[in-house]
Amino acid sequence: MAAKKKTAKKKAKKKTARKKSAVARLEAELPKSMRAYTKEVRKRLTKLEREVSKARADASKRGTKLLREASEYVGKIEARGERQWRKGRKEAAKVLHKLEKAVSPAKKKKATRKKARA
Repeated sequence: MAAKKKTAKKKAKKKTARKKSAVARLEAELPKSMRAYTKEVRKRLTKLEREVSKARADASKRGTKLLREASEYVGKIEARGERQWRKGRKEAAKVLHKLEKAVSPAKKKKATRKKARA
């Protein structure tokens, strides 16, 4: 069996019924008076304000924590670098002393002279 097609009249009725129900739902959601509406809006704004301040505080805490971690990391790198720098400096000094010895002319040994007895 083939599916029955709805007549244009039935389709039109269904569409208008949907529109009316949507409007009816909207009217039901809206408060009856302006005072009630403003009260509801103020309540929502206050809630939103609290959420924003909480989010701001959380972001600030996270930022502070990240800053502290970065500072600690830089300190560790600096300490590690300082140790390596001292070690490298000592090694460089040793190499320079060896080079200095190798390049400098050999000291002449003093010959002991025998004094001639007269």
